[in-house]
Amino acid sequence: MKPPQKHLKDHTAILTWLSRYQDISADIQRLTTAQDAWKNQMSDILTALTERLGHHHRTLECIQSAIDTLPDPRHRQLLRARYLEGHSWNTISREMHYTRQQIYNLKMDALDALEHQNSPFDTI
Repeated sequence: MKPPQKHLKDHTAILTWLSRYQDISADIQRLTTAQDAWKNQMSDILTALTERLGHHHRTLECIQSAIDTLPDPRHRQLLRARYLEGHSWNTISREMHYTRQQIYNLKMDALDALEHQNSPFDTI
C-alpha cells in the first residue's frame, strides 16, 4: 500500500493567482506612464488657461483705467454704462437725460478722447 501523497494537492488557484504578478506589474507600468502623460498634458492646459486668464484680467484693467482717466465725467459715465455694464443706448439716454442724437455725439467725442489719450486699444 502506498503512503498518501500530500504534494499531489491541486494548487491551480494559487498558481494562477501568483502568475498574475508579472501581468499586473506590466499593467501598473503602462498605467503609470499614461497617468504621467495625462498629468503633463493637464499641466500644459492649466498653464495655458492661467496665461489666458491673466491676459484677460490685464485687458479689463486697461479698459477700465482708460475710461477712468478720461477728463470728461460724461464720457466716463457713458462708456462705463455701455461697455462695462452693458446698458442699451436707450437706457443710457434716459439715465443721462439726453436725446439719442446727443448720446451718439457724446459717444463719438468720448471715442476721440480715448484715442487721443493713447489708450493701448490696438495692442491688446
